[in-house]
Amino acid sequence: MEGGFGEAPKFPHESMLLLLIDEQKRNPNDEQLNAITTTLDIMASGGFYDAVGGGFHRYSTDNTWLIPHFEKMLYNQAQLSTHKPLYRRIAQQTLDYVLKEMQDKNGGFFSATDADSEGEEGTFFVWSINEIKRVLNKDEFKHFNQWFDLSSHTDFEGDHVIRFKDINDANVDDYKQIDGLLAKLYNVRIKREPPLTDNKVLLSWNALMVPSLIEAGKVFNEEKYTTAGLALADRLESFNKNAQLYRVSINNKLETNALFEDYAYLANAYLSVFDQTNEKNWLNRAVQLVNTMNEKFWDKERFGYNMTNDNKYLNTRYKESYDGAIPSANGIAYQVLVKLNNRTTEPSFIQQAEQLLGAFSADISQDPYSYSSFILGFNHAIFTEAANVQYAYQGRIRVHTQTLDNDELLVNLSLNPLWHINSNQPIQDSLIATKITNLDTQNWTLEDSTYPQGELAKLGFSKDQISIYKDQAKIGLKLKQHSKTYITPTLLLTLQACSDKVCLPPTTITLKP
Repeated sequence: MEGGFGEAPKFPHESMLLLLIDEQKRNPNDEQLNAITTTLDIMASGGFYDAVGGGFHRYSTDNTWLIPHFEKMLYNQAQLSTHKPLYRRIAQQTLDYVLKEMQDKNGGFFSATDADSEGEEGTFFVWSINEIKRVLNKDEFKHFNQWFDLSSHTDFEGDHVIRFKDINDANVDDYKQIDGLLAKLYNVRIKREPPLTDNKVLLSWNALMVPSLIEAGKVFNEEKYTTAGLALADRLESFNKNAQLYRVSINNKLETNALFEDYAYLANAYLSVFDQTNEKNWLNRAVQLVNTMNEKFWDKERFGYNMTNDNKYLNTRYKESYDGAIPSANGIAYQVLVKLNNRTTEPSFIQQAEQLLGAFSADISQDPYSYSSFILGFNHAIFTEAANVQYAYQGRIRVHTQTLDNDELLVNLSLNPLWHINSNQPIQDSLIATKITNLDTQNWTLEDSTYPQGELAKLGFSKDQISIYKDQAKIGLKLKQHSKTYITPTLLLTLQACSDKVCLPPTTITLKP
C-alpha cells in the first residue's frame, strides 16, 4: 500500500489528513486509522521526508513517495506537525528544521528553499554509496545498511535518496543509533553548496505556522515550540501598518496589500494564541480581523469571501473554496467564525458561518474531500472542537484538559467573574451537578474522580444556600486503558452556568484530551 490520495505527483493533502485524524478522535475505527498511519508511515520513511536534515519536501514525483521534488515549502512544515514515537520524532525534526534553517532574525519564516544546487535538482540531498562509506566507518555503514535502502530502488540519477527499509521496525533505542548516523551525514552535507532560499516572509504561510508551533508545544511539552509560536504571532503584528495589512515582507520591508487568505489564516492564528494564553487581546484582534475581512471581501449578495477587493485584478476576484496545497481560505474562515461563536456572545458569527457554508454546500456535497477544511469546521460546529481547550456558554466558561502521567487528567475550569456553576454536590436535587462521565467504557475505565469542595453561596434566585464553583475549579481524573492501540478517551462534562439572577440550561461538552 502506498498511502496518500491519488496518483503521482503526490502531495500530502494535509487538510484531508487533518479531517481524518479529527474523525478518528471522535469515532475511532481500524480502517480509518490504517488509512492515516499507512500514509504517515510511508511519507516519513524518506525521500519525500528529508531523513538527514528534517522537514518534508513539497511533493513526491512517484506513487511510492520515494523521489521528492526537492523544494521545501513552509506550508508543508506548518501543517505536518497517536502516541506513536515515530510521529513525535518526525514532527519534532520537522519543526526543528524550520526553526534552524528557515527562520529569519526577526522571528518570521522564509517561504521556501529551492530544489536546485550546483545547477542540478536534488544534488544537495542525494548520496552515492561510496560517499556514505567515506563518512561512516565499516561498522557504522553496516548498521546504516541495516536500516536504509541502498538498492537500485532508491536510485536517483546515479545517487541515492536516503530512505528507510521499514520504518516501523525501529524502536526508541534504535532511533538513538540511527540519529547518530544521520547526524554524521548532516555534518558533511552542510558543507555542500546549499539550495537557494526564497527569503520572502509570507503572512499567510507564517500564520499557518503559529497553531502548529503552539500545538507542538502542548503535545510534546516543549516550551521552545510554544515560545516560537507566540513570538511569531507578535512578529506578524508588524504586517499591519497604518491600518493596512500587508502580504509580504522582504528584508523587513512590507510589500503588497494582503489578500483574503492572509486575514483568514491570521485570525485563526490569533485564536490559537488566545486558546494557549487566555489573553483577551488576542481574541479581540481576531474579531477585528474578521470585521475588516467582512468589509473588504464579503459578498453580501451571494455570500462567501472574494480573494481580493481590488478592482485592478478583477480576474482574481473569485472565491477560493476547495483545499489545494494549502487549506481553502473560505474553509479556514468558516472555522474561525465557528470558533468565535464558541468564544464570544456575538450571535452574528454563527449566522455568517451558516451563510458561508450554504454558499458552497452544493460543491461540498459533490466532492466532500476537496472541502475537508469546511467539513472539519462543520464538525466543530456540531460536535465541538476535539481539542484540549474548549468553551461553554459562548466563552463564559473555559475548559482546559491537561494530560498528566500514568493516564491521569486534570480538567481546569475557568469562569467569567459574573458566572458560576453548580458544584459536584449542589445540595438541591433540582440543580444539575458538575460531573464528568466516561463514554468509552470499551477502551477505558474511569477509576477515580476528584472534585473540589464547593463554596456555599446564597443567590438572588434562591432562598436556600447552594454549593457552587466560581472563578476556578480543577477536577482530577484517573483513567485505565484496555486496548493495546492508543485510542483517545471520550469523556462527557455536564455543567450548568448561573449568574446571581438566572440559571442557563444545562449543557454538555465532549472532552477529547
